Amino acid sequence: MPVRNQISADGTYVRTTASGNLTAEDIIASIRALAVDERVKPGFRQLFDVRAMAESRLSPEAMRRISEANAANPKKTPDSLLAIVAGTGKDYAEGRTYEAVATPTVENVIVFNNPETAEIWLGVTGMNLLPPDVDETE
Repeated sequence: MPVRNQISADGTYVRTTASGNLTAEDIIASIRALAVDERVKPGFRQLFDVRAMAESRLSPEAMRRISEANAANPKKTPDSLLAIVAGTGKDYAEGRTYEAVATPTVENVIVFNNPETAEIWLGVTGMNLLPPDVDETE
């Protein structure tokens, strides 16, 4: 499952796009890649877009593991923001489950249906992004 990150030139915003079959391991690998990426600044804001994924299998235990990986990321700060952009139904419900698990102890999370609204909440509208990285999970 490809997970691609685009990082703003100043390192304060990351736009992550997931496609294919999403697993907890894919998400955790992406979190770890961002933790060591020198371009990403502490306290960065992130939009995680899952609308292109085919399927996910994220159990409550998987949500806990993802939350723990985010908590271990030294670039996540108490004011870090994560906007999950999901379609409707199961994807949206899984996003809401993560929101309940992570907020407010790990990061502030809100699930959206619309990426433009998510960017407004993140305060990143009109921000220029560098080209996407190579798939971190391959």
